[in-house]
Amino acid sequence: TVFTFTAGLATFYKVSSETAPLYLVPFAIANFLGALLLERFFDTIGRRPMIAATYFISAVGLVVAGVLFKNDSVSVGVFVAILCATFFFASAAASAGYLAISETFPIEIRAMAIAFFFANSARYVPAAMPIGVPMRIATTLMTRLPKSAFARPPSEPGGGVIS
Repeated sequence: TVFTFTAGLATFYKVSSETAPLYLVPFAIANFLGALLLERFFDTIGRRPMIAATYFISAVGLVVAGVLFKNDSVSVGVFVAILCATFFFASAAASAGYLAISETFPIEIRAMAIAFFFANSARYVPAAMPIGVPMRIATTLMTRLPKSAFARPPSEPGGGVIS
C-alpha cells in the first residue's frame, strides 16, 4: 500500500527516508493519468473488455514486478516505473468498475456493499489472495519491514492504531 511503499523502498533499496516519499509523485501521476487517458476507450471499445484488459495488464505488471523484486534483479527506478505502469492501468480499471457498479445498483445497496467489504477486507483478503508471487511479496514485506510500519492487531494494547 501507499503507507508501506516508502518503508519498503528504504528497507529493500536503501533509499533514504527523506527521498523515499518523492517516489510517490510519479506513482500518483500515473494513477491520475491512467483514468484520464484511458477513459474514452471504455466508451468506444466497451466497458467489459476494457475492464478485463486493464485488470489483466495490471496483474501481469504485478507479476513482473514481483518476479524481478524476488530475484533482486531490478533497480529502484525500474521497479517504481513498473509499478507506475501497472497502476496506470489499474486506476482506470477501478474507476470504470466503480462507474459500472454505480449505474447498476441503488446507492443504499452500494453503501452497504462498500461497508461490508471494507469492514471485512482485513480479515478475509489475505485468505483469498492468490498463492504465488503476490503472497511472497506480502510475506517478505511483513517479515522484513520494521514492526512499526504496520498497524497493531486489535488484540494488542492500542490495537488498530498505526505505531
